[in-house]
Amino acid sequence: MDNFDDLENSSKEQLIEKVESLQDEVDNLREEKSKAKSNLMWKVRKLEKDKVLIENEKIRLERETKSLRSEVDRFRSPPLVLATITEVLDDHRMTVKSSTGPSFLVNYSKFLDEKLLVPGSRVALNQQTGSFTIRKRCKCFWNGN
Repeated sequence: MDNFDDLENSSKEQLIEKVESLQDEVDNLREEKSKAKSNLMWKVRKLEKDKVLIENEKIRLERETKSLRSEVDRFRSPPLVLATITEVLDDHRMTVKSSTGPSFLVNYSKFLDEKLLVPGSRVALNQQTGSFTIRKRCKCFWNGN
């Protein structure tokens, strides 16, 4: 019977050792899980910060693109010729004398304040479209439209 007790004690000890070994393994796995979770949380926070930075950069680049496009459009616009109003006629028409010499009969918008249209006022003409801009107000009024 002593052998049986010894065998039983030996098995108990082995079982206890096995349980302790498994418990250590569980503790190690929990610790690894905690470290992995912390590492993933750090990566998520970093990616969120990167996302915000990229979104801000995108907004900045969109603004810069808009500004550059408007500048390109401005360069593409035809040059204006300075002119002076010589006479205001009826039916929303007037004559202007260009700084380059010729006089033009141009139409002006019915929405334009006619008080601005006095002989001697300076305007800028677009020879391609026939539109003009009053220099003081910098508003463009299209020819007859």
